[in-house]
Amino acid sequence: GGDIVYAYPGSMIGIMSDKAVSAISRKDSAMMAKIDAIHAKGERLDDPFIAASYGYIDDVIYPAKTRSEIIKAIKMFSNKRFMEIPPKYMNNQAL
Repeated sequence: GGDIVYAYPGSMIGIMSDKAVSAISRKDSAMMAKIDAIHAKGERLDDPFIAASYGYIDDVIYPAKTRSEIIKAIKMFSNKRFMEIPPKYMNNQAL
């Protein structure tokens, strides 16, 4: 994963669009009820604001603010150090 994840307001967050989820879950009446309730409120399942409310993305930014937000993120992580942890699968020591 990334240290910071941003999205634009019109972006789609998820592996499927609303139409694809609706087509797949047509047979499940409980799921369709949830989807219809979200659509009745005028929202989308792949809305970035919903993903931000669950913490999947850090912030929803407008395109005009992209440069300043990226500069802030670079400054925030300028002192970040990586830990060299050896992979577990390379432990081939003779017994």
